[in-house]
Amino acid sequence: MLLYQAAPESHRPVAAEDYQIRLWTDRYRGAELLFQPSIIGLECAGLSEALETICMQLTRQQKQAMLQNLIIIGGNSRIKGFDERILSEIRMHNHQDTTINVVNQYAPDQRQISPWLGAAKFARTWNNQDISSFTISKQEYEECGQGYLKEHRLSNRV
Repeated sequence: MLLYQAAPESHRPVAAEDYQIRLWTDRYRGAELLFQPSIIGLECAGLSEALETICMQLTRQQKQAMLQNLIIIGGNSRIKGFDERILSEIRMHNHQDTTINVVNQYAPDQRQISPWLGAAKFARTWNNQDISSFTISKQEYEECGQGYLKEHRLSNRV
C-alpha cells in the first residue's frame, strides 16, 4: 500500500522514505488521553483526577497508608515515563511531606499481565470457600448488565 508518493513532477525514483509514516507528537498524545480525556472530547475525569477523587474520600490515615503502598500495574504502566507522571500528579495534589512509595511486585515485562496474575492468586486462595458473595453469576450479569458490581470487603467503597 502506498502511503505517500512524491509529487509526479519530481521524477525521482521511489525510496523507502516514501513509505514511512511520521508520528511526531502523536505517539505522546495517545498516552496523554489517560490523563486528559477532554483532548478527544470525552467529558470524564482523567486518571489523576480519579485518583484524587478516591483520596478525598479517605481519612488522613487511610490516605497515607494507600500512598505508601501504591501499585502501578497493567499494560498502560509500560508506557515510558508513566510511573513518573503518576507520581508527579499525586505529589501535586498532596502535602510536600506526604510519603509516596510505589511498590511494584512484578518485573517490568510482567506488568501488563499482573492484574490477571493477581486475580489468579486471589482465586487460588479462595478456591475452597464460598466466593459467591463477591462474584457475579451469569444470570445476575444478564439481568443487571456490565455496570453491576457487588460491594464486598475488597471494593473501593470506604
